[in-house]
Amino acid sequence: MKVILFSLLILATPLCMAQSTELVSPEQVKQSNQDFRIIDVRSLEEYNNGHVPGALNIPHHDIANHAGLLPADTEQPVVLYCRSGRRAGLAASELKKMGYNNLFLMQGDMPAWREKGFDIAHD
Repeated sequence: MKVILFSLLILATPLCMAQSTELVSPEQVKQSNQDFRIIDVRSLEEYNNGHVPGALNIPHHDIANHAGLLPADTEQPVVLYCRSGRRAGLAASELKKMGYNNLFLMQGDMPAWREKGFDIAHD
C-alpha cells in the first residue's frame, strides 16, 4: 500500500507543480497580441500530424537538452501544450527549474485547438 501511495505522489508531483502555471485558452493563444513562444511538447510524429501554427516542437523529455531553442529571456511568455496536459505540465516543471517564470498551459491542449476549428500546420 505504501508503494502505491508513493507512486501516486511521484506521478502527481509534476502536475501539482505545473498547477501554479496559468492557463490560457486556445482563443487567447490565437488572438493574443503578446509575444508568446508556443511550444508543442508532444512527440515529433504527433507534431507532424498537425500542430498550432508557429509552434516549436520540443518533446517534453528533451526540454533541458534544447535550451538553445528556448527564449533567451526567461520572462518571455511561453505557452506549452500536448495532447492531454500531462506532458505540458512536466515540461513546465522543468522550465521552472531552468528559471522560466512566465509559463502558460493551453487549456484543452491540441484537442481543444482542433475542436475550435483553428488552423492546423503540418510543416
